[in-house]
Amino acid sequence: MRLPKRSGAEAIIVNRSLGCLMVEKREHDEATGTSVWEFGVQAFGEDGKAAADTIATAVHTWNRELRGRATPQLTVRPAGTPDSRLPAGNVVEKGDCRMVVSRPGRDSTAGSAVERGTARGRPDEE
Repeated sequence: MRLPKRSGAEAIIVNRSLGCLMVEKREHDEATGTSVWEFGVQAFGEDGKAAADTIATAVHTWNRELRGRATPQLTVRPAGTPDSRLPAGNVVEKGDCRMVVSRPGRDSTAGSAVERGTARGRPDEE
């Protein structure tokens, strides 16, 4: 298996460990031009299982609840923006901004974005 091509979100860091989304083509139908792909997850480091489980859960949720229905949205607000002014979703804290990744249909106004999950950028970026 290999990392997906032309994709920007195929890995996650948990503490000092890494989980990577992997993909491999299993079948290709020349007549229709369609392919069947298998996704897997690879873990590295002490907390690699937690990172891999996070990615696997996200892929299963997408497949079960969002495939073909929800397009992710990215919202960027200045650092210090209060939680109440952020949309629901997953927050990435950066030194100069707060980024929220949300999916219409999954994320609702119930609860603030930070309650759904928060990640921090690399220390050298803050």
